Amino acid sequence: MASKNKIFLLLTLFLFFPPASFAAVIPFGQPCATGDYCTNGFCEQSTLSIPQNKFCVCASDSQCETQFTKSSPQETWTCKPGEDKTKNLHYCVSTTRGTQEPIPAGAAPTATPPEATGTTEKKEKLTPPVVSVPIPGLAAFSEIEYTQGEKVDVPYIAQYIVAIYKYGLVIGALLAVVMIMIGGIIYLTAAGAQGLIGTGKTLIYGAISGLVLLLGSYLLLMTINPNLVNPQAISLDTIKGLNIEPGNETSEIVYESIQKLPPSQQSQGMNCYFSEFGQDKAAVSSQITQVTILGHKYSVHKKMAPAMQAAAQEITALNSPYLVKNDGGSGAFNWRQNVNNPTQLSLHSFGIAFDINPSKNPNYKRPEACKPNQPCPACNSDIPKEIIDILKKNGFRWGGDYKSVCDAMHFEWLGPCAK
Repeated sequence: MASKNKIFLLLTLFLFFPPASFAAVIPFGQPCATGDYCTNGFCEQSTLSIPQNKFCVCASDSQCETQFTKSSPQETWTCKPGEDKTKNLHYCVSTTRGTQEPIPAGAAPTATPPEATGTTEKKEKLTPPVVSVPIPGLAAFSEIEYTQGEKVDVPYIAQYIVAIYKYGLVIGALLAVVMIMIGGIIYLTAAGAQGLIGTGKTLIYGAISGLVLLLGSYLLLMTINPNLVNPQAISLDTIKGLNIEPGNETSEIVYESIQKLPPSQQSQGMNCYFSEFGQDKAAVSSQITQVTILGHKYSVHKKMAPAMQAAAQEITALNSPYLVKNDGGSGAFNWRQNVNNPTQLSLHSFGIAFDINPSKNPNYKRPEACKPNQPCPACNSDIPKEIIDILKKNGFRWGGDYKSVCDAMHFEWLGPCAK
């Protein structure tokens, strides 16, 4: 009986006076949800523009001394209120070592101010999830602002897990108290009946043991890995959206025709090209033929070949010294995605576009927009005008006529899909 009483006493002490590490495992400068997790019980919100912007900080001079220790008898520590330079967080100052940053390097990502990057990119908002099973005490999830192409920290799952654990502790504690009360009543009203006394003790011991195990799981997980009891936000990479613009292997006529379609049909804007020139790489490859123009042999679709051959004959009659250089960039058929809009295929994929001397006829965004009812400024190009005119005459569209970009290397033949 004495051994059982000792066990009961130890369990009671463990329940009502748990080790300090149970509720305080996060040191200064680390992210926290509430003060319960901090070694000193003080969790303060910073001015950082990140989801987890609360950190464990000092609350008294003695805590600074405990955290950093004294390097000499003369050294004293002071905990000072937050300032702009410390992101509004309390911080420790030593008479010999000076100011200690409240957030150690690497503890949290540094938000880059817009003026430092020279950009004013639009902030996107991440819509918080709708909780199907609400947990009492769980604060409503808030929207998260982020910039496309940068990392975004999503804390929703971590917050939900913490809320479940806290709620479980409350329910477990309530059930344990109820069972202890029931066991106590049975014990007190047993009137010497050994069976009832044993039942009462069993309920009391069982309730306390179960609650100790519930709380002990926290200590066990913390011992294995402190991160297991301090869930962190999930860091995700975001993709920077692409603006669909004509040029760089994207015909303006294709772009404009797709943009005129209802949003639900825009994904079908390339259907004509698949139908007329081939559904996939193999289908197009089976219809590729060779055409020589300006001294260079191109692999093109057989439907475009007659127009290209006719243009080649007229250009040959000019006796122009201009030739296509074999610089590796003067190509035609190449099954690949569109450079400006990876959701669509390049017209080169269908063998209905070819490039002439890219190094001398570069692709670039126009420095200024073309003015309405006025010719666009000339693009950088070394292709003679008479050659360009012959190609246009034979049904080719020239990238140097694009309004948003200059793509002077690029010529395309849309054939039956030009409408």
